[in-house]
Amino acid sequence: MRPRGIFGLAHTSYAPSSVGCGVSDAEPSIDSTYMELPESWRGLELPLLAVVREEAFKLRETIRYPPIPIEEMDNDGAITMDMVAQLFMSTASLTLFCELVDGKDIPPDIAPEVIRILQTQLFLIDQLEVPDAGLKMGMAPFLHIKRGSEQKEVDEIINQSALLNRKLVTFALREDVDQPLEALRQLEQMNSGYTQELVLARSVNARKPWLENLDLYLSIADALVFANRFDEKTKALLENLLVAVDDPTIDVSTSEKTHTALCAHMHLALVFQELGTDPIKQAKHTEWAAKYLRKHTLQRDAVSAYIRRRNQPSHPVAEALGPEWFENTQVSLRDEKRFVGKMCAQCLSSPPKLLRCRRCQMVFYWSVKLSLLLTKGHWKAHKVQCDLMGQKLKQIEAMKTTDPAAAQRLDDVLRWQNFASYSLRLAAINAVGLHHAPERGREHVMLMQFEHCPSASQTDYRHRIRVVRCGVYKTREILNDIERLTGMPRGAAKKFVEDMEASFHSNSQNGAEDIFPLTTLTFCKGIDPCIKIESVTKYMLTLSRYDPEWRKMVNPVGEPPAPFRLRVPNADYVRRSVE
Repeated sequence: MRPRGIFGLAHTSYAPSSVGCGVSDAEPSIDSTYMELPESWRGLELPLLAVVREEAFKLRETIRYPPIPIEEMDNDGAITMDMVAQLFMSTASLTLFCELVDGKDIPPDIAPEVIRILQTQLFLIDQLEVPDAGLKMGMAPFLHIKRGSEQKEVDEIINQSALLNRKLVTFALREDVDQPLEALRQLEQMNSGYTQELVLARSVNARKPWLENLDLYLSIADALVFANRFDEKTKALLENLLVAVDDPTIDVSTSEKTHTALCAHMHLALVFQELGTDPIKQAKHTEWAAKYLRKHTLQRDAVSAYIRRRNQPSHPVAEALGPEWFENTQVSLRDEKRFVGKMCAQCLSSPPKLLRCRRCQMVFYWSVKLSLLLTKGHWKAHKVQCDLMGQKLKQIEAMKTTDPAAAQRLDDVLRWQNFASYSLRLAAINAVGLHHAPERGREHVMLMQFEHCPSASQTDYRHRIRVVRCGVYKTREILNDIERLTGMPRGAAKKFVEDMEASFHSNSQNGAEDIFPLTTLTFCKGIDPCIKIESVTKYMLTLSRYDPEWRKMVNPVGEPPAPFRLRVPNADYVRRSVE
């Protein structure tokens, strides 16, 4: 039996990243849980995708598909440890790739080989009931397990099994891979082991194991629905999950309960439709999910992987939302106010409640303790912006009585510059090419020339700002232009760039290597220009895919902006063709 402690599945999106679906030609990334892995896995480098593909295609020539499940081969005596060792020796790069890679970055053309390697690794871990005996078989190098104390070896096996289980399940359920039966096979083994553990522990929830592990049983429900198992068993599991999220005794976060409820309602809408037994319940589940999603448009890409799968019947929730919900890249003002632009300036987290800097009203912190840092380390970086914004806010208040139109114009511009819309931020991420190479943010700037259109909207300030020209340039190549456009004194732009580079180098040294800058320069006649540096995390980049038509995202209404032209070559990111 597999060791204890491996049954938690960190629920993830089933949509591939830009790298995984081939839209970006960047190399895949190491799994974001990498720093939680056993010590023996740290320091290993992810092999190049070209090398991995070569090994995968060679493996394809030696294995018939669909392959016999490896546990069945073992029962027939058709597989030996020597055969497994030979397999891993011929696929050393592919094996290491499967261990370390972020599952969303795996290209689907090598899916059968990746699934096969993950299955084989988990099969070997199953054999290591006595760790030392298993290691003496010579499997340690292929599982990247370092010899040590028995407890340390057990811990490494447990951690490896947890990661590989999660990766195999989520990868097999990915919308473009679509192998729910492979995921279900693994999940059934995990469920069997988990229920045995609860029985042995004499848990009061032994007969209701979903109360102990929502993630695992939601993943089982996902696999059943994606495999088109529209039966009473699937319906019962989903209804049990809905009951569980309303149980106040379950110790899980509100966001996890909300995610579970959304998935259960979406799945039940489809299950009832296919069963044809209770149209009233089917309509209620459909309306619940559709109503929620209309208010949460930021979940568009992730939800598509649930309700627009190619091998499933037409989904009632997708029909209720309509094609325009999926095609509209603009975000509602309600979502902007709730989610966009509000993150802790110190740690980049986005907790439910944030405190705002009282002076400038533009910077947020997640606790009183962190807000006190404003008077310490972060105040030095924030002081100049804070002083400037404080002056402008006072100016707006004074202008409201003497020149209301000018006050409205300045207020609209300040809000637009400092609380960039989700779509505008996403356009800048695409324009700079952060999906392809996040480090591009350290040496590129996006220029945006805008105009104020006071008659465009009475309620939404975003519609009153229109970008007329934009483009991306290497920052050091346009220092003189930055000084000309912003009114900086000679040499100030170079100093600004050097300070920015030093700041992000310091962040990298302090463990923030997954945080990248996104620099924009916005300007308009009669308005002070604004240089803004936002922090973009690797997680943010996983929430969307590279879109070559990013100009259409810039303006919420009207025509997209024209290219911005300077004397130096434009550096807008354009994805190179992939052979």
